[in-house]
Amino acid sequence: STLAWFGDRVGIDNMSIELISSYVLYPISLAMGVETLDCRRVAFILGYRIGFNNIIAFFKLTEMKVNKHQYLMYMMKTNGTGLVTHVGMDISLQAWNMTLTNGYLTHSYRLH
Repeated sequence: STLAWFGDRVGIDNMSIELISSYVLYPISLAMGVETLDCRRVAFILGYRIGFNNIIAFFKLTEMKVNKHQYLMYMMKTNGTGLVTHVGMDISLQAWNMTLTNGYLTHSYRLH
């Protein structure tokens, strides 16, 4: 609430701890070898991992994995012609009237 108020004063909509961590931890996720398309989302998860606990970060990661599955199903059902709108990190699937909160990771990152 206080961050949102402060964000409104400086011209940033919906300012939150998550938004701040996604920018502050961006260089760390980039140094970890994450693709630039996914750096903000990985930094977002790292913010939960560092600031809160592993369980919340795990649930956020699981949500992004489910979102990827939903996105792929949407594209398959609409033959790749479905209207998709990106608003920040969220993805809106217009034909299904669904919003994928925090988007999805483009690749599955694993240690080898």
